[in-house]
Amino acid sequence: MGKRTLLAAILSVFTYIGVAGQDYVPVPVTVSKEKVKLDGKVYYSHVVLERQTLYGISKAYNVTIEDLYRANESIGLRENGLKKNSIILIPFKNEAKPAERKNNRRREAEAVKDSIEQHQTVRKDYIEEFGEVDVQTEEAEPQPAAEIPADSLAAATPEMPEPRSEVNMILMLPLKAASGRGTSGYMDFYSGAILAARAKGLQGINVNLSVFDVAEALPELDEDLLRKTDVVIGPVFYDNLKALLDKIPESTAVVSPMDPKTESLARNHKNLIQAHGSNEMQYAGIADWIASDMGEGEKLLIIYESGKDNDIESVERLLEERKVNSGKISYNILEGRSIDTAIKARLEAGMTNRVLIVSDSEAFVNDAIRNLALLTLESSGGYDIALYGPSKIRSYETIEAENLHKTKLHLAMSYNVNYDDPRVMDFLMKYRAVCRTEPSAFAYQGYDLCYFFISMVAKYGDNWTKWFCEESASMLQANFKFNRIDEGSNAGFVNGGLRRIVYDDDYTVDVLN
Repeated sequence: MGKRTLLAAILSVFTYIGVAGQDYVPVPVTVSKEKVKLDGKVYYSHVVLERQTLYGISKAYNVTIEDLYRANESIGLRENGLKKNSIILIPFKNEAKPAERKNNRRREAEAVKDSIEQHQTVRKDYIEEFGEVDVQTEEAEPQPAAEIPADSLAAATPEMPEPRSEVNMILMLPLKAASGRGTSGYMDFYSGAILAARAKGLQGINVNLSVFDVAEALPELDEDLLRKTDVVIGPVFYDNLKALLDKIPESTAVVSPMDPKTESLARNHKNLIQAHGSNEMQYAGIADWIASDMGEGEKLLIIYESGKDNDIESVERLLEERKVNSGKISYNILEGRSIDTAIKARLEAGMTNRVLIVSDSEAFVNDAIRNLALLTLESSGGYDIALYGPSKIRSYETIEAENLHKTKLHLAMSYNVNYDDPRVMDFLMKYRAVCRTEPSAFAYQGYDLCYFFISMVAKYGDNWTKWFCEESASMLQANFKFNRIDEGSNAGFVNGGLRRIVYDDDYTVDVLN
């Protein structure tokens, strides 16, 4: 059975209050808003700040010091004592109603700022072990909500949205917390999710986050918990997600966080929200991009593998719908090197030649790009080429980066972090300060998804799924723009938000809005 777990190891700190001068200053204990359930018991999760004491914590939460010792035997609290920036469990008692000051949120925000300024260290052993990962973020100034025309709201539903200040969310991840170390990627996702909940908390939104470790099996979910839950994020993998959808009420929204294969489930489950765009969605985005870029008299050239005509049928349909004038050429890389001559015959001198490669074969894509790059050289005609393709091209290790710049590759990506974005840098520094390591792509994804869906529930209330498709959001790592897969059906939703990046011939990479 899955367990709802507190992952103290990854959440090493949220905030601490820096103290100026040499005199001792008592640190107020702010009662945590985060609760977790472990082995059937409910606990607060409390971040230990500098100079806090067991006595002060016990008084703030109305528990005994012995209660604290018993709740934290797993981390040896009795033997080791409190450690700054660690997280401890505190028994939750229904009769306890700790008083909180109105300026707590202001103090916490100041504490986060202080901790970022004072703690910029990166744990090098973590980077060496897991490697650096291309990631994306969000935070700083929340983006303004999209303006929604009144008539579109009326058409969507007769009920007006009722904003809420409390959101209930379930997170299901294969954390393998029982191993004592956990799965690094999903622990990172969890860390990003917690930081998103904290960010929304500082904006006045109380987030009740229930976390389940589903590494072994799905948990037996309490009906009362499900009734109160606004959105479930996870499970990650197809089998677990299918099993959950078969037993969970259709009124409970479920978000598939990262596996593109689970989109097939969204076609038969109207409560499933697919966060990762499919290949078809990427090519639809590419077709939109090409249509907007095409100049008068230009013609798109599609390059694909011989014998793979089925691969381009849907792409051709997308281009035809957008009235893109195109031609195509196919070849097999075993046919020899004469293909560059055939491609050259399709290009025009003195104008931009837009090219789309459609193939899942790294060897073929690499060969096609190499041939196109050669044609940009003055000795081969100096053709101006603008190449378009899906995000997977950037993951191909055999392609020389120089060729991507020569062909001015235009990528439509589901995920990309723009480090020129001040929100990204703000998140990056906070994550380093809090987790003492670099955020991975999983951390950004956890943050983006939790921040977005908490925002949607808070803004639109109980019926948020009737409204959230009206929104589009540029998050830290991803763009979100959800649409129902098949309007008027019982199908679920898929994310069509993409990011556009261009490899310029001056060897820079532009991130387009």
